[in-house]
Amino acid sequence: MELLPAKVALVLVHGIDSGADAWDRMIALVRDDPDIHPWVQIENFVYPTGKLEWRPARTFPDIASVADSLRGRIERSLPAGMPIVFAAHSQGGLIVQRFLVQQLEAGRGVELRRVKSVLMFATPNLGSDYLEFLRRVARKLVDNAQEAELRLATREVVETLSKVTNRMVHAREVTATTVPIRFEAYAGLSDNIVKPHSARAVFGSGGSIPGDHSEIIRPTSRDSDAYQILRQALDPVVTESEKPITELRDPGTGRSGVTIGDTGRPLDIALDIANALARVETLQEFNGRNAFKQHFPPYIRNGLSFALGSTAVSDLGQLVRACIVYEDDGRAQLIEAITSWLEQREPAVQRALELIRRVWPEGLRKGDSHPPA
Repeated sequence: MELLPAKVALVLVHGIDSGADAWDRMIALVRDDPDIHPWVQIENFVYPTGKLEWRPARTFPDIASVADSLRGRIERSLPAGMPIVFAAHSQGGLIVQRFLVQQLEAGRGVELRRVKSVLMFATPNLGSDYLEFLRRVARKLVDNAQEAELRLATREVVETLSKVTNRMVHAREVTATTVPIRFEAYAGLSDNIVKPHSARAVFGSGGSIPGDHSEIIRPTSRDSDAYQILRQALDPVVTESEKPITELRDPGTGRSGVTIGDTGRPLDIALDIANALARVETLQEFNGRNAFKQHFPPYIRNGLSFALGSTAVSDLGQLVRACIVYEDDGRAQLIEAITSWLEQREPAVQRALELIRRVWPEGLRKGDSHPPA
């Protein structure tokens, strides 16, 4: 039994007048948790923010601009299709919502299937009236586009919240402009900046947990409410990524096969392809297989464990099964590595490519049965 080298991206988004260190305690607990750390890629998104910007040549970007910057960070840092769990604090929750709405309005609902959940801690979904008098005075001196959207019931925030509710929270199908996404909204029991009615707003999932506006995302141990909430969001995704690959034999034919996860449906293409690749002269040697592995992106190769003395079929079976996890993207990576690195004039290489194209057509999903030969 082997574990798949799949990962989950935990994307952290801080609030106004904050920064990357807001998540230090949460990150430390994740990295110290052996059950999830090997599977989690942490992306701590940082953007310009503050209370006041006195320099006339500089300004703080508005929420829409920060949301677009978040899109760029995700596209640059995460492989296509990698599952994502968002954890956002305060204004960070508004940024994540705006990012998701922007993607839906661009017709990218299908791509957002990778977003497994959005956790919002002390997010002012209905605005905040904290220190409103002083904020009004400050507005007369210096404008802050971020603070403007934290006021009570601003048009941009209300419109975004409505789209999130209708197109994501209550969505029943994946289309270009709708996608079901689980949102959880949490209020701090001692938070006097974002009151519970604003933090919880229209979201049915969530609740109130210990802490003030800052403490709510600074858990002191794995038993802290905030960390337990994060674990509960990551666990189902990690479990899916950890689904073991088990070698099976068809009792009728005696043919070996592969079942991914608990689908119970044989997917024997991995073994077929591994056997075909094992006939390639270069891949019959350990050093050749190890060099071949390096032509795959980290999210595929990092979980592989080729060892001296292992068979070619065993090593290449690991590699092919890792590619299968990423479906069409994994198929493309496998074909690219074969065509760019192996000797194309060798008949075994061409037979392997022909087999891949025949038994693993584009669009085949992990739980699908082996297509007819």
